[in-house]
Amino acid sequence: MTQQDDTPRSPVASRITLSALGALAGLSAWTVSETWDGSRLALGLSVFVLGSFAVFFALSGPVRLRQAAVAAVALVLPVTLMLLWASLRFDNAGDFVAETPALAGYAVILVIGMPFVAAALKGPGGWRRYDWLFDISWVATVRYAAAWIFTGVFWLLVTLSDQLLRIVGIRLIDRLLDIDPVPFILTGLVLGLALAVVHELRRYVTPFLVLRLLRLLLPPILVVSLVFIAALPVRGLSGLFGNLSVAGTLMAMTLALLTLATAALDRDDGAGVKGRGMLAIVRLSAIVTPILGALAVAAVARRVMQYGWTPDRVAAAYGVAVALLYGLGYGLAALRGGPWRDRLRRTNIAMALATVGVALLWMTPLFGPERISARDQVARVLDGRTPAAEAPVWELMNDWGRAGTAGLARLAAAEDHPESETLARMIEEARAARTRSDFLYAMRDSGADEMIERLTRRLAVRPEGAAIPPGLLREVPARQLAQWASGCERSLPDGRPACVALVDRFLPDGGEVQILILSSLSGDRAQAHYVFRRDDRVDVRMPRDMADPGWLDLRGADIAAILDGATSFEPVTIRALRLGDRLIVPDN
Repeated sequence: MTQQDDTPRSPVASRITLSALGALAGLSAWTVSETWDGSRLALGLSVFVLGSFAVFFALSGPVRLRQAAVAAVALVLPVTLMLLWASLRFDNAGDFVAETPALAGYAVILVIGMPFVAAALKGPGGWRRYDWLFDISWVATVRYAAAWIFTGVFWLLVTLSDQLLRIVGIRLIDRLLDIDPVPFILTGLVLGLALAVVHELRRYVTPFLVLRLLRLLLPPILVVSLVFIAALPVRGLSGLFGNLSVAGTLMAMTLALLTLATAALDRDDGAGVKGRGMLAIVRLSAIVTPILGALAVAAVARRVMQYGWTPDRVAAAYGVAVALLYGLGYGLAALRGGPWRDRLRRTNIAMALATVGVALLWMTPLFGPERISARDQVARVLDGRTPAAEAPVWELMNDWGRAGTAGLARLAAAEDHPESETLARMIEEARAARTRSDFLYAMRDSGADEMIERLTRRLAVRPEGAAIPPGLLREVPARQLAQWASGCERSLPDGRPACVALVDRFLPDGGEVQILILSSLSGDRAQAHYVFRRDDRVDVRMPRDMADPGWLDLRGADIAAILDGATSFEPVTIRALRLGDRLIVPDN
């Protein structure tokens, strides 16, 4: 790949130029941080200035400085406008930045878009040339990594020098760094200097070593993935449905395999792996990735079916969808005969552009996560799938922007809802609270007697003759009591209330009275909570299954089995409930 660079021929001049630009970038960063007021103007200026400098420095090696500056502005300006468009979902741009991962999408577009812009500037049709795109991406990554490592070492030495001079009473460095913009300016200056030196030594500081090391990691990561897939039929799928971190792990492993396989393929067949063994490993890795991607999608889908959409789950859905599409492209390319390595490289180009497209869609009203979440959560409350006590009132009012405000208005207007009083009380408390903690404390104290009366009227207690002390329940948050009461108001197929409480001393340090409460959620699903006293405080936790630490799948039939006495307690260091082939441990 031919370098096009009009940086001054003199290394000294080159270093001075990039150091000065780096210092200007640092001063700009300090300026935008000092002038940040949460307005849309401040958001636009901040992301445009910082994004332009970041892209400029990334491009300053592969292309001329003047071209790099123009290209940086050309790339960053439209993405900044898209980000400002997305911020209109909130009344305040500061809330938009705090409550959404939009800045992550903004960064994704710049990181992926930069190599395409650089390659396009190098020659006609350059944005389609995989070898150019590969080189530019990895060279920029290595340059930035080396420059930031040098900058970190610089600050370590500055700190040590300051401490050394303080021993003899000299505080010159400390006083200099107390001047507000100085740390920013120094960081930018040193970073620019490091980038200039790395570019001077571009024949020596190359991605070659990094790519060779990454190839070594592909076989063990593939083995781990294969062991995981082989164990699924034995251990079951319930572990996939614990929480979003499971989907995150699967997505991260998918992307790790894709990255390592890409490193092994390199820019072309001449530079990539050549041995039959490594080629087989690369090909098998490509085939495995769609399996992991599909499992990640299943994990998110199950979570959404259980609890509905939230902005975090929408973000997770975006991520796993990209991972799955990437994996499908890799898998199909590897399964076909012929030049499968070339097809994998073309898949990288197509999916990189698709990822940019997905990030842009995130910023449009069509796929706004707050709108999707508010509409779904309100619908779940209104049709009874979610108890009113679990309605995300605080989130609708404070975290989900204008779509959340509109959704809250729909809940407030639902006067014919069976639990309209609960909704009205929650909305009133949310409006009065200054923080989320204040709201939760208010809900804990609000309507406790009513909830306890509703709950105890229908809640069956086992074993026969056991009782729940009313004082214990009064220390449970009202929102939790309302959730149990809503479950008890549902019925099993035989007409009995769909809830039961087991009183036993499960843990030696959990107090004299400890309770395991099972109650209906929606449809045939049920949930369990463990209530106990420790350190003069009542705590409520989610139990788990000792045999499978993933999501605890409970049904109405499990409540019926406990009501009928078809269960037993077993000592396993602590007491655990035997429920069929599951062993439920109260404390997690």
